[in-house]
Amino acid sequence: MEKMVYMTSSGVKALPGFYGHIEDTEIFFENEKLYVTVLKTGEITFESELRAKLAEAVMTPDTKNGMHDSAYCKAASGKIYLYFSIVDYVDNYPHCDGEHDRWSEVCTGYDCLVYSLSDGTFERFKADSLN
Repeated sequence: MEKMVYMTSSGVKALPGFYGHIEDTEIFFENEKLYVTVLKTGEITFESELRAKLAEAVMTPDTKNGMHDSAYCKAASGKIYLYFSIVDYVDNYPHCDGEHDRWSEVCTGYDCLVYSLSDGTFERFKADSLN
């Protein structure tokens, strides 16, 4: 089941995440009248308020479990921004109690997908922070 997030104000909002990865989430950007569905495996769908499909994209996760650890969204200046964390794995051996704490994940940046509302185009880039 997808989680629902409503974006009614400016700023960056985290997508729901449990069990070490994001949940399949549907976001409604109220001011932009746009639905965005983000799946934990990276498939993204953009739909109008009337549910007409506008665009699709994929942001493939580079994680051991094949799912995004965390993701964020915002709307600004006629664009929708989606940020997906880039993680690096740190081996804690020999300072661990077993396999459950052997590996730690560290966010090293973000893969960003920007959707332009005016012309339906995409821009992709790497970001050091959520801006």
